[in-house]
Amino acid sequence: MIADREHTPHREALEELLPREGRSSIRDILQSMFRHKKTIVLFFLGVVVSVLIVSLLTPNVYESDARVLLRVGRESVGVDASVVGPTSNLNQFREEEVNSELSVLESRFLSEMVVEKLGVKAFSHDRSLISKLLNSIGLGLGDNPDDLSKQDKLRMEVIKEVHKRFKVEALKKSATLTLSYRDEDPHFAQEVLHAYIDAYLQHHIEVYKSQATPEFFEREAASILQRLTDKENDLKDFQKKHHIASVDLQKQTLQDRISRLKAELGGGTQHGNLDGAMPKISSSRARIAYIEKVLKDIPQVSVQEKVVGETNGGVASNAIKRRLLDLRLKEIDMAGRYTDSYRPLINLREQIKEAELALSKEKETLTQVTEMPDPIYSALSRELEEERVVLREQLARKDAIEESLQNAENELNELVSSEVEFKQLQREVNVLQNEYLQYRDNLLRSKIANALDQAKISNVSIVQPPTFPVEHILPKRTINLLVGMFFGLFGGIGLALLLEYFDDSLKSEEEVERRLKLPVIASVSNKEFEKCI
Repeated sequence: MIADREHTPHREALEELLPREGRSSIRDILQSMFRHKKTIVLFFLGVVVSVLIVSLLTPNVYESDARVLLRVGRESVGVDASVVGPTSNLNQFREEEVNSELSVLESRFLSEMVVEKLGVKAFSHDRSLISKLLNSIGLGLGDNPDDLSKQDKLRMEVIKEVHKRFKVEALKKSATLTLSYRDEDPHFAQEVLHAYIDAYLQHHIEVYKSQATPEFFEREAASILQRLTDKENDLKDFQKKHHIASVDLQKQTLQDRISRLKAELGGGTQHGNLDGAMPKISSSRARIAYIEKVLKDIPQVSVQEKVVGETNGGVASNAIKRRLLDLRLKEIDMAGRYTDSYRPLINLREQIKEAELALSKEKETLTQVTEMPDPIYSALSRELEEERVVLREQLARKDAIEESLQNAENELNELVSSEVEFKQLQREVNVLQNEYLQYRDNLLRSKIANALDQAKISNVSIVQPPTFPVEHILPKRTINLLVGMFFGLFGGIGLALLLEYFDDSLKSEEEVERRLKLPVIASVSNKEFEKCI
């Protein structure tokens, strides 16, 4: 078999005689790479040169970055502190707060505020950006976008691109946020990031400012104060009308008074008192009945001395006169102290009448009888009259106690009937007082929050202001070149192997012997073959 070292027979003629084997030796691979060394070198140089040209032609991109810190401030607490609710874990709350601030910073609204502040023309230094944006809306660099719709489209495209170039991220296990903006001009990148921070601080205050203004709380507080004053006046008028100072205290006082009057009226053991009006009256009546019963069996007058047949020499007459004088003096004394119904006084007057009658019947001779009121009868009569006086006093006292008791019960009933309305008025006053104090507290906090908003004071602190980027971050030419060399080298090798895989020609004596199982007698090169022709 004669093999051509570089010229391959026709593939169709040898298809049936050349069986493919699934594996190749390292030598075959190296031989294949050597045969395609030009392809590998050209591919490598092409990739490296292309990457180098693209890297050199790509404009430098600078990145300005800044850091802000979210402190625990008034934004971390609800506006209305009087609202009571469940407490949450501080770390979890801070994480939610950081995520909320991230969503605010990543909102498209901030990009719109930045573009509105700097203007679309401020981004004209970036020729690639403006060219791309103008081409996207059908304008060239030399055209003037006077059409309002095209101006709006241009503005929206600029906002979209600016929003894409702005990045924000939160540092792990920290309340610090990192902001960055990329641009071809380092000064402009720093300026845009400054605009972003200013817009964020302004928008942050707008987001967290109080929903209700101090004027709202002041107006509501004045309205509640007027209602409170009217309700307090109603309560005072009601107290004056029903003579109420303290319902509970007055009820207790009246109940104690009623208990004491009942004890005085019926007797009892309260404070060791057994001298109630009713027991005294019963006792006095029993005593009067007993004395009257005893008096029935005792004569009113008893004979002290009796002289029969004495010549009337005027002595008896004189004695009667003296007796009559004494009785009259005694009558005058008793009449001044007792009423006409006083029994001893009545008896005394009867004795006076008898003495006068005896004096008128005085004879020259007579039987002289000396009679005097019975001392026992007189003593019992006096005791009877005194007991009757005591009974009248007790009856009068009983009537007074019953009247006081009735008045106290009437007052208690009236107080109980007006207690519901009084306590309702009191509750309304207390509710209005609480509402007024709450609105006053909210008014004070709203004024403080409004003052802080006016001064643009928030819980956001600028830890690191926007930096001026000295070195560009893109393109990374060294890395690009290394990556290009890597891909160029291995891409060229891969291309050589791929070409070798699809090439079915026989390229060496060993391959001829291995595949055809025939010995090689001689080999002729293409040049030698051409000379023979």
